[in-house]
Amino acid sequence: MARIANLLGVDLGERLVPVSPDNERGYWEHIDVAALNELALRAMGLSWKDIRFLPAEWCMSDSIREIQRILVLILRRDFAGSPLWALKDPRLCRLMPMWQGIFDALECEPMYIVTLRNPEEVWRSLETRDGIPSEDAHLLWLQYMLDAERWTRGWKRIFVTYDQLLKDWEGTLRDTERTLGLSWPKDISAERGEIESFVTPSLRHHVVSDQVIGLGANVNSDILDLLNKTYLLLRKAAEGKEIDWPNELASVYGQFEQVIGRKAVEYSRRITVEPLVEEERKTSMGFATSVMEARKHIELVFPTKNSLVALRECSNTLYERICGPSTELVIVDNKSKDCEIRDYLVQFGSKNGVRVVRLAEEAFDIAMIRRPELQHVYICVFNVGVSDEFFQVLAQYGDLDCFFSAYGPNMVLTFGRQYAQ
Repeated sequence: MARIANLLGVDLGERLVPVSPDNERGYWEHIDVAALNELALRAMGLSWKDIRFLPAEWCMSDSIREIQRILVLILRRDFAGSPLWALKDPRLCRLMPMWQGIFDALECEPMYIVTLRNPEEVWRSLETRDGIPSEDAHLLWLQYMLDAERWTRGWKRIFVTYDQLLKDWEGTLRDTERTLGLSWPKDISAERGEIESFVTPSLRHHVVSDQVIGLGANVNSDILDLLNKTYLLLRKAAEGKEIDWPNELASVYGQFEQVIGRKAVEYSRRITVEPLVEEERKTSMGFATSVMEARKHIELVFPTKNSLVALRECSNTLYERICGPSTELVIVDNKSKDCEIRDYLVQFGSKNGVRVVRLAEEAFDIAMIRRPELQHVYICVFNVGVSDEFFQVLAQYGDLDCFFSAYGPNMVLTFGRQYAQ
C-alpha cells in the first residue's frame, strides 16, 4: 500500500530501507524512522518481535522524549515541503502514543491506513524469515493488530486487507480517498500502468484460506479463539461494516491480557533483549542528533567490487537523485583495469554534477568536499575495500560538521557506537 500511495504522489522520503531477497519490491519504510522506532523499543528492554506489554507510562521517559524530539527534526527535514506524506513501519502499531505527540508537535493531521493480513500468512512469513515459532508469531499478530486498532480509534482511518488490494486495487484506492477525505496528488487512471506492474500476486509467498485460522499451527485453543474473533472483526471493518469496538473487543482484550500475563514469564526466560545501557543510549542519541543538526550530508556507497553492472546501476540510481548546485556525485575508482569500466567512467564523468576520481592518478581526499555550497554529497566508492584505515581517513575530517551514511552489500550502519565515536 505504501508504494502504491507513493506512485500516486504521496511522499515517502528518500532515505528508505533497501530491498532484500525477502521483499523483492522493497519495504518502502523510512530508514531513520525504523531505526529510531526500534531504538525506542530497545530503551524499554524490548524489540519489534517482543510479545510483552510496554511498561506503564513508558511514553514519559527521558529516552522516549529525546527520540520524539529527534523524530520531529527528521520529519521536518524530509517532509517540510510535502503536502501529503506517509510513513510505513509495523512498529508504529505499538508506539502510536509516542507518535501522537510527534504529530502534535508538527501540527499535522494524521490519517491511518491499517493493513490487514491473514495471521497464518504472517506466521509463515515470520517463520521463514526470522525463525519465529508459531505461537509467538500469532501472539505478535494479535499484539500489533490490537494496538493498531486501539491507538487509531477516533482518528480518520480505514482498514484494508491484502486480498482487497490484490483483487481490486483501484476500488480500494478510491474507497481510501472517500473514507479518509483525501485526494491523491496524481490521477489513479494516469498511473494505472505503474500500479498494475507493481501489484503482482506472485509476490505473495504465503497464501492460506480465510476459512480456518490456526490450521496446521501449533497454537493453544485459547489463542486460536482470540485470533478468530479479532480477525473476523477486522475483516468486517475492512468490508465497511460498522463495529462497536469498545464492546466487541472488551472480552478480547481481557482474554489477551491473561494470555500475555501467562506467556510473559516463559517468554522472558527464552528471549533475551540486551537492554540499552546509558552509555549506548547517550552515544546513539548524540549520533542521531548530529544527523539532524549537521550542515552537510555525505553518503558513502560501496557497490559490489569489480562489476560494471553494479557500478552502472548504482551510479545511475544516485545520479537520478542529483537535484541542483548544492549536490554532487563523486565516483571514486581504485585502479580499475577493465577497459569497459574505464570507458564508462569517462562517459559518466562528463555529466553535470558528477566528478570521477581515479586513485591511480590522484589521492582520495575528503577535503575536496569542503566547498561551502555543497549540502549533499554522494560518494560512490568503487573497487575500494571497506577497512579501518578507510574510516580513519574520514575521521581526519571531523571538523567538516557533517553527517556520514554508508551503504553496501556487506555492511549496515545504524545508530550505534562503532562509527558514532
